[in-house]
Amino acid sequence: SKALSAEGLLVANVQADTDQPREIGKRLFKVFEGSMISVLSDEGGNDIVTAGPRHLFEQCVADFESHWQAIGAAHQATLAVALVSLLATPLRDTLDLANIVMLFLLAVLFAAVRFGRGASVVAAFLSVAAFDFFFVSPRLSFAVSDVQYLVTFAVMLIAGLITAHQTTNLRFQVDVAQR
Repeated sequence: SKALSAEGLLVANVQADTDQPREIGKRLFKVFEGSMISVLSDEGGNDIVTAGPRHLFEQCVADFESHWQAIGAAHQATLAVALVSLLATPLRDTLDLANIVMLFLLAVLFAAVRFGRGASVVAAFLSVAAFDFFFVSPRLSFAVSDVQYLVTFAVMLIAGLITAHQTTNLRFQVDVAQR
C-alpha cells in the first residue's frame, strides 16, 4: 500500500523479500532527487519507504532538532538522577539516608547549573521519586511505611526547587553582568 500526501510526501510499504524494493528504491531516489529514506521493518519482509521534496525533509530535520534541544536538558537531568541512584544503591546499607538525600540534591544542583530551571525541576521531582522507590522501606515500591519520610520528601522537593530557582537567577545575573 502507498500514500502520497498533498505536499508530495510518499510513504510506501514495499515487500522486501524480492529484488523489487531495490528497483523501487532506485526509481524513487531518482524521481525525488535523493530525498528518500528506506527503513527495513523489524518484522522482516518489508521496507518502509518515505520520499518527498527536499524542503519537507529539511523541515523535518529542523523540527526534530528544535524538539530535541527542548527536551535534551530534561533527559540529561534524568540521567543524572539515574546515575545517583545507581551509585548510591550499593551504599544504602553504609550511608545514612540523609546522606543519600544529599547526593540526590547534588543531582538537582548539577541540573540547575548545567541546564537551567526546567531540567532542575524535573531532577527535583525524579530525585524524590527515586529516593522513595530505591531507598525508603519498603524498597522497590512507592509505598511509605514511615510517615516521617513524607516530611523528608517535602523538604527534599522544596530544597530542590529553591536550589533550581536560585541557581537559575544566579545564571541570569551572570549573563546580564557579562553583557
